[in-house]
Amino acid sequence: MADKISDPANYRKLSEPFASAAEANAAIQAFWSEFYELRNKHRIADAMVVVQTSYVADDGGEAVGVMSMHAGDWIHRESMAAFAYGQAVSDRQQQIGKMLSSSGYLKQPNNKR
Repeated sequence: MADKISDPANYRKLSEPFASAAEANAAIQAFWSEFYELRNKHRIADAMVVVQTSYVADDGGEAVGVMSMHAGDWIHRESMAAFAYGQAVSDRQQQIGKMLSSSGYLKQPNNKR
């Protein structure tokens, strides 16, 4: 599944902040255009994307921007976002369970070490 792709080197590269808010905004607008075209190419009626990027703020510090886009019937937007949120929470809980069971924490009586 696409949300399981892990490429730490690419993530580090993509995490470098844009030089300005205007540059970040231009990249996001281009992404939205290509997202819309890709949706049409593959005949996906409803699609939702959330993006987060960082940029160098006017004061020289780093700022973060988060945006979402839904293409399709707006009535489905909330339920799609709720589904994605529920799936993310479930995945996180499963990961925590795996970490706890591998550490031996869950194997101790009364969770005592």
